[in-house]
Amino acid sequence: MALQQEKQKFQALAEQSPLGISLIDKRGVYQYFNPKFIELFGYTPDEIPTGRDWFAKAYPDPVYRQQVISTWINDLKNFGRGKCRRRTFTVTCKDGSQKIIHFRAVTLENLDEFIIYEDITERTQAEEALKESEERFKLLFEYAPDAYFLHDLTGNLINGNQTAEKLGGYRRQELIGKNIMDLPLLDPQQRSLIPGLLAQVAQGQTAGPIELTLSQRYGSKVNVEIRSYPVNFRGQPLVLGIARDITARKKMEEELIKASKLESLSILAGGIAHDFNNLLHGILGNLSLARTMLNPISRDELFKRLSAAESACLRASELTQQLLTFAKGSLPVRKPTLISELIKDGVNFALIGSMVRGELDLPDHLWPVEVDAGQLSQVLNNLLINAEQAMPQGGIIKVTAQNITIDDKSTLPLRAGKYVKISIIDQGTGIPKEHLSMIFDPYFTTKQQGSGLGLATSYAVIRNHGGYIAVDSQVGVGTSFHIFLPASKKKVIDATEVTDRPVAGQGRILVMDDEAIIRELVAKMLERIGYEVECARDGAEALKLYAQAKNTGQPFNAVILDLTIPGGMGGKEAIKRLLQLDPQVKAIVSSGYADGTTVANYKEYGFQGIIPKPYRLAELSRVLHGVINRPDCQELA
Repeated sequence: MALQQEKQKFQALAEQSPLGISLIDKRGVYQYFNPKFIELFGYTPDEIPTGRDWFAKAYPDPVYRQQVISTWINDLKNFGRGKCRRRTFTVTCKDGSQKIIHFRAVTLENLDEFIIYEDITERTQAEEALKESEERFKLLFEYAPDAYFLHDLTGNLINGNQTAEKLGGYRRQELIGKNIMDLPLLDPQQRSLIPGLLAQVAQGQTAGPIELTLSQRYGSKVNVEIRSYPVNFRGQPLVLGIARDITARKKMEEELIKASKLESLSILAGGIAHDFNNLLHGILGNLSLARTMLNPISRDELFKRLSAAESACLRASELTQQLLTFAKGSLPVRKPTLISELIKDGVNFALIGSMVRGELDLPDHLWPVEVDAGQLSQVLNNLLINAEQAMPQGGIIKVTAQNITIDDKSTLPLRAGKYVKISIIDQGTGIPKEHLSMIFDPYFTTKQQGSGLGLATSYAVIRNHGGYIAVDSQVGVGTSFHIFLPASKKKVIDATEVTDRPVAGQGRILVMDDEAIIRELVAKMLERIGYEVECARDGAEALKLYAQAKNTGQPFNAVILDLTIPGGMGGKEAIKRLLQLDPQVKAIVSSGYADGTTVANYKEYGFQGIIPKPYRLAELSRVLHGVINRPDCQELA
């Protein structure tokens, strides 16, 4: 009676069990399936009356079936009665689906087998998905392009990725367990930013970005942008810090700031240079004209004084050229050049009478560069004088040049391509770190007699040539300036000897300028060397005079046009109209300052020559002679 009651209790429990249950006797015949077993697998007692039938249907793949049977038999041998055997197999159900089943089997005293079946398919799949997710996260974490730091809410470092190791130069094992406040990477002055960052993340908020300067293991500095995110890892609240290297971006921003500072001076510089060059032109032109009226052979005192005054005007003109380099329109007039001679001349000139000696390393076959020789000479002179002044006790300045190729991976703010690199290396006092970022700023100087324009001018000149200028310095060791200029494929044309004496000529010349004193001066200069001259105040009057002369059969042989006419038609518009009137017009552009694109590319606008103000009679005569190209011209005695 008691046994019958126990069986009824067992059956009642088994019928309600959420797990599959079966009982198989020692002959291998199933004695009982509960409803959950049938629900799990779909098989009825009639379809699998024996264990052999179960194995055939549940494991249709013969290889896998044999593995399961072998495991089952071994367990029967190795486990005694009453011991629970646990195994997990993949079972094929009646409908063809597969389920991952966790088996718990116990051999009873009468050798019957009591088996419990638990479907763990969803749980296993979830665990595998979680494992895959963790593996993906691990891969993303490890190989991310940014530096990843995982730490707890108090800042104790738990892990870091490969990029973090490369960024700081430390192996992660050296840093794990330390608090981020104690890491050698952090600048002591910036550590005060960290507690606020941690507090924000502790409240469940994303913190940052903030910018920090990290000290790498071997002394280099790197700029980073840091963001911190609250994350939950296996139930533990943690912080994922992401540091992005923005060193290259910061350098580019600094270059933009420098450029904007120079831009702010462009309007002022251009206006001053234009007016000043017009004044200088009046002085220099008259001096040049007066000098031609004297006999240089006599070497009298008046001739010497005029020559000295003329030289002074030319030096003043060089100062206005420094102002012009700040103006955004003041582009260089470039020609293909081999820079070795420019460098040699620059070193010889800058170090005359100095206690400093120049050492040159200028290899043969340097690529040509397209430069404005005058502007590049000015840059070299500025840098060499700075280097010489940094060595009051004497020393050596090394000047080198080399061909280099820059690729897309370079951190320099330059396009990929071929460049010629010029380096000027001194053994001077060096530049303090706090001054390095300001040395190219206009008017920044540490010298009592300095104007602060030399390096700013150099920066602007190289920028306008499509190049870049960089500086490295160490206090007590010296300073190195590196100039990068784009290489050119154009052929270099050797410059011919030019004379200081004016070239005589014949023909009719039309001069257009808004300044009466300049019109009168240029007319007298040209008349002095044999030309007939008419003058116009602006482009409209020049067009009228040109048309009249052409219609009367007395055309002008050449036209000299001032580029800038306040309140009137300037040279750029006038040349357009003249070309419509006469496609064969021979026009020369003259300017103290104007649209640098027009000056630098004057031929594209229809001009055949250029004469920057201020100029001397000899320069004007040579340009005019070249444009008119009269074969019978001769030098004026």
